[in-house]
Amino acid sequence: MQEIKEKRNPADSGSDFDAPVAGQLTDNLRRLKAERMELEAQKKAIDARIKSQSKASTLFGQKMLQANKQLDMQYSFYQKLQKHYFDAEIQKIYLKNRIRTHDRASFEKVVEKLPLTKKIIYSLMVSILLISVFIFGWELINPKVHTRADIDTLGFYYLGSVPEIGQRKYNLFVRRDSKRPLCDFNVASPATVAFRYLRTRLLNQVSRSGEGARVVTVMSAMSGDGKSVVAANLAISLSKLGKKVLLMDCDFRKASLDEIFSVNSVKGVSNIVNDGEHVDVAMIRDLEPNLDYMPTGRTFILSDDLQAQASFAEVMDKFKKEYDIIVMDTPAFKAGPEAIILARYANFPVIVASANTTKVRDLWEIDEALQGWTDYDKVYAIINKLEFSLETRSIPYSYRKMPVNDGQEPTSTRGAS
Repeated sequence: MQEIKEKRNPADSGSDFDAPVAGQLTDNLRRLKAERMELEAQKKAIDARIKSQSKASTLFGQKMLQANKQLDMQYSFYQKLQKHYFDAEIQKIYLKNRIRTHDRASFEKVVEKLPLTKKIIYSLMVSILLISVFIFGWELINPKVHTRADIDTLGFYYLGSVPEIGQRKYNLFVRRDSKRPLCDFNVASPATVAFRYLRTRLLNQVSRSGEGARVVTVMSAMSGDGKSVVAANLAISLSKLGKKVLLMDCDFRKASLDEIFSVNSVKGVSNIVNDGEHVDVAMIRDLEPNLDYMPTGRTFILSDDLQAQASFAEVMDKFKKEYDIIVMDTPAFKAGPEAIILARYANFPVIVASANTTKVRDLWEIDEALQGWTDYDKVYAIINKLEFSLETRSIPYSYRKMPVNDGQEPTSTRGAS
């Protein structure tokens, strides 16, 4: 029973043994309280430090913002200063070269302008170079007639060359009774010598072709090549030999022989073909000694009418029986087909090429058209408006004047030995 009681009240039985343990526990509890208080003090210190550091970081951010603002202001000030410096350099160059403000360079590297005289010289040099290159290239693409070699390459028979007698330096050898140049064949001039040379070569070809009247058509590629002037002077030179020559103005598009001979004609070839007029009504007899003239008339002949009507062929047959040589001025080849149609009635087609103007391609087209339309053995060519040179026989020999004793034989000027 006693053991049971002891078990029921263990505190009473073991009170002496538990006293040291309780003291130890009390000490531990105190120590833990002290550590807790120390930790709370450290926590307060840490909180205080955190609060102080947050205040310091706020001040640092404000200082950084102020520093950034100062840097921005300094950079903008630097840009303004750089711009002012650039404007000052431009004003310096402006005052030095006296250029206008709106002409100054818009880039930073300002280049000083060249003087005006050098600019003009360089511009002229560049312009001349570009023009020369353009002319050289154009000449290679579209070559023009310059000399006899260009005529020979086309296979034409070269009759000769004629100077441009309309120039001032040839006016002493031109007749004064015409609005356009007609050579004075009583004077030995470069133009008259050239036409005499043409006449000689043409008559040489006529003599080789046989008997009968000969029709010479004078044509050109473009208007303004001088074919009418060549036809008029060639007809006059042929009449000087006593040949009965007829000059026909068949240029129905741009007739000019009336103006050359100062004739105011009313009727002509067109009236004979279209209206059936008589030849004597339109013919101008003895325009020059041994030279008759048939104007073109006031009406126009279409190419179809010229080709279809038989009246023109009848008129040409009549003229061939009456005249030794017929010189026919035809329209320009580029103007229409009349020149090729009229070439059917001719024996000697003569093409007038203007020097340094007529294109070789145009002459080739005329030759191709003639070969397809007619059966000529030769096509003749004359270079007109050639520069005054030895090729145009510009230094003719003068004739020696010998005294004649009233119809007696002239005496020799050489001494008898």
